[in-house]
Amino acid sequence: MVFRNILRIIKDIWSDKYFLENIHRLEKGIAKTLSIGLIFVVFTSVVELFKILISEIIVNHSDSFFKEDMFYILGLFLNILIILEVLENITIYLKNQAFALELVIATALIALARKIIIYDIKTSGANELLGVSGSLLALSISYWLIKKNNR
Repeated sequence: MVFRNILRIIKDIWSDKYFLENIHRLEKGIAKTLSIGLIFVVFTSVVELFKILISEIIVNHSDSFFKEDMFYILGLFLNILIILEVLENITIYLKNQAFALELVIATALIALARKIIIYDIKTSGANELLGVSGSLLALSISYWLIKKNNR
């Protein structure tokens, strides 16, 4: 009798339904952990951004701020925006248990746009710019097709 109960418990634990429920719980736990980590990264990035802004504008009184550090500061802003988009992707995953392909592609577009906006031709080659531009074009077409299909 006890042996049969143990076998039934083992069979229930090994069932597909139980296994998939536990995988689902694990996925949700990992997504929540990643969200908490991203929130920490956003806060530390915002604090770092304001420290840099304050030191450059108030402390240094630099006239060349917009000449030398503008792209660096813009890159920090765009990094925070990308992190927020990734956090939104995780939030939608937790709500719907599925990824929003449109949002994932939009996040990739923002990341590539950031790369082009802060691109320095002096330190990087033209081949890299062509590769990023090609990726941007392919993602833009993908985004357009998904938007068109969702209407």
